[in-house]
Amino acid sequence: MSKHIFAGILIGCLLLFATGCTVGDDPTKETSETPTESATESATSVGPTAETESETEADLRTEDFVLLFTGNVCNAVNRNIGFAGLSALKQEVESEAKYVLLADLGNLLAEPQESAGFESTPALRNFVMGAMGIVPYDYAVPGSRDLSLLKTEDLSNLAVYSGAKLLSANIQYSGIYSEISGSFETFVMETCGERKIALIGIMMPEPEDEDALKEDGETVLSFLADQGADFFYQMMQIYIEECRVRGAEKVILLTHMGNDPANAPFTVDELVQRTTGVTAVLDGRLTAIESRTVMNAANEPVPVSGSGSELTSVGKLVISADGTVEITEISNYTKKDEEAQALIDELQ
Repeated sequence: MSKHIFAGILIGCLLLFATGCTVGDDPTKETSETPTESATESATSVGPTAETESETEADLRTEDFVLLFTGNVCNAVNRNIGFAGLSALKQEVESEAKYVLLADLGNLLAEPQESAGFESTPALRNFVMGAMGIVPYDYAVPGSRDLSLLKTEDLSNLAVYSGAKLLSANIQYSGIYSEISGSFETFVMETCGERKIALIGIMMPEPEDEDALKEDGETVLSFLADQGADFFYQMMQIYIEECRVRGAEKVILLTHMGNDPANAPFTVDELVQRTTGVTAVLDGRLTAIESRTVMNAANEPVPVSGSGSELTSVGKLVISADGTVEITEISNYTKKDEEAQALIDELQ
């Protein structure tokens, strides 16, 4: 879908929602009894098809799988690299590699560090989520601040407005907005030529804002922490192994956990230490984009990286055709996609 078509549909949706129609206008009760019931596979193929390649000249792009990733964007649609810069970067990488995706790892809607006078309004949140679709983002793992702002009432709007698939292996919902359960995938399997690469999303197990988990005073949203750390990590291991059984050569965890001791035992380092079969972990609560090594349960090294802050930089994970994994930081990127910027300005 072209940026123009997406923007036209999106603007129509925003106008509709502005008149008072929301995702939950006609809610029905839906309950997941066990975490495994939410486990689904979304098999997608990223990159060129045989048909498109046959109609063009030889494709000289590499066979690399590239995942660009952001975190703690904090409404920086038009600041720093910005979404127009992100769109230009994604197109640039797509011209070099066949298999390219973009994911956000949470706190997209959080207040910026310089937050004096900042107010997160529904209109601003809808604008930011809509601008995601112009870039476009492919996947998103909502962060704790996103959840606090959207609450259950508007959580599924993140998928509606952005067009991105939401990932979470640990979300458990039993409230009235049935769209929430349908908006999330436990994991996705990306087909890259003859390879399969799995992406598993993990949201913050214990969000700070307990009110965001409730409807009419009753807790309806949880992320498995209430069932204990052993159960939580056992379930994450089950999903990792399921991806491997389905043919994934690499398994990437897209998380929003961080390493704050106050959140122990639910930290990204402990996630690695208590599992096996993970290729790399990209976390939305850590800000340093790096390739820090953490040893897993089998005493094997796993690279762990944060995801930046306010689009001052963008993370780039590359899995080469030979299986080599590299994580780098892209900063001081100044190119802008003028078409994307025009659509963002029109959306605003």
